[in-house]
Amino acid sequence: VSWQLHIYGDSVTEFEKWAREMKVKVFTFHWHDQYGKVGLVKNAVYLLRPDQYIAGIFEGSSVNGLVEYFTTRGFNLGCDYGGDF
Repeated sequence: VSWQLHIYGDSVTEFEKWAREMKVKVFTFHWHDQYGKVGLVKNAVYLLRPDQYIAGIFEGSSVNGLVEYFTTRGFNLGCDYGGDF
């Protein structure tokens, strides 16, 4: 069991780059209207903890919020993100 990113809609390049560097799995799902009816946000990135709890929802193309999530909690995925943020 590991950290995961779930994207419902179009993939988000910066998040995919971050995930590759951090060795986090990314799952992209084609958008269906029923997703919106249950409260999912189109093209948002959902961070899932190893226990599958949704730890955060990030909208837009910047990984700043995602990096801040891990930094402020003192989590280290064993890699250093070398991207611009």
